[in-house]
Amino acid sequence: MQTSRLLAVLLGLGTIQQAVAATITCVDSVATLQAALSAAENNADDDYINVHWGVYSLSSELLHSSSENRILSIVGGYDDGCNSVIGNSLLDGNDAVRPLSIFVTGGSVSIRRMYFADGFANGAGGGLQLVATSANIILDKNRFSGNRSTSSGGAAQVSTGTGRLFAVGNLVVQNRGGAVGGLNLGAGGDSLVLNNTIFSNISDSPTSPAGLLVQGSGSFDVANNIIWGNASAGGADFRGDAAHGRRSNDIGFVANSTPPDYVLDELSVDPEFAECPFFCTDWDLDPASPLVDAGNDEAWADFNPGELDLLFRPRFSGAHVDIGAYENNDLLFADGFDP
Repeated sequence: MQTSRLLAVLLGLGTIQQAVAATITCVDSVATLQAALSAAENNADDDYINVHWGVYSLSSELLHSSSENRILSIVGGYDDGCNSVIGNSLLDGNDAVRPLSIFVTGGSVSIRRMYFADGFANGAGGGLQLVATSANIILDKNRFSGNRSTSSGGAAQVSTGTGRLFAVGNLVVQNRGGAVGGLNLGAGGDSLVLNNTIFSNISDSPTSPAGLLVQGSGSFDVANNIIWGNASAGGADFRGDAAHGRRSNDIGFVANSTPPDYVLDELSVDPEFAECPFFCTDWDLDPASPLVDAGNDEAWADFNPGELDLLFRPRFSGAHVDIGAYENNDLLFADGFDP
């Protein structure tokens, strides 16, 4: 584990307002990852935990619980020395434990390029449980696969009482929950669910959606998502129990819910995923998919134009952004030359 300490200076209108200490940690084992999570609970710092790419086999769940109002950032897929992100870091629950639980009050929590696999929870959140009082939460380009919970959120149960929640570019596939099979997201602030692929998840409850549930006192903008092929006794892929609107999604079945504020350019068609020869770890779109160039560009207005997808390809490469977590770049090589 490599740890460095720096002084992050927060600037406002050219004037120094506050100096906040930050701890940056590079981890490469289960033990050093848990040590970094534990140290971040009460060190009075903003904490940035960079995780070396590879598989982390777990016999007990990783845990972070803090009442500090600081930044907690977890980013996976780093190379040796944690200089560049080159892949994902897979937390393997071995069908026995939930990979990660986080409990915080304020500040912010961001999780990027982590892979939550084969987790099990006798409760909520088979792959990830993240509960906050007022913190803002970012889930960005993560994978959730093969997780199971006896309660809600087979893939993940994520909630913030009064904060905002951003779930962007995640793959949620083949998870199972006693209630919601995929993602159960709750927030009290204005939140965004953008360009996720939520496919082939299962709910054991006839009244719960198998793919995605949004709830809470806040409002959700649900845009450019694939929420398709999620089986449940009630047959629903999506339900909104919070104020919400939907733009340019591909959704199989929508359950009775809070009436949406708007529904724009919504599709309900087979996504036409690209063929994979054996076991699929990515669910890319076929070049002929109706979801290619069918997304809403305005939903990305506040994001970096250099944004990449799950496979590190440019998000903006065609006439419009694609729907789902993957951007089809075949048009870049239409001249027949490989990159």
